[in-house]
Amino acid sequence: MARQVIIQQCPQCKSTNIFYDLGGVTGRVYRCHDCDYIGPVVIETELTEDEVKALEQARGDLEKSSAEGPAPRKKRFFRRSPE
Repeated sequence: MARQVIIQQCPQCKSTNIFYDLGGVTGRVYRCHDCDYIGPVVIETELTEDEVKALEQARGDLEKSSAEGPAPRKKRFFRRSPE
């Protein structure tokens, strides 16, 4: 039986670095850590076996390259509320 893999992507930058942030009465809210998107909409995509293998291979290549040294982090700016 083929395994079923569903990934979630940010609707703005198409990154998979998106996480469930809030929920409850207002519904689900997701946050993208790459472009700082916050909202209820995410793109869910079902992957085929070939796409899963390609994704696993790409992650393995990324882990090898990250072993050489960390990539510089993107600066983030946060607003403070007026006191």
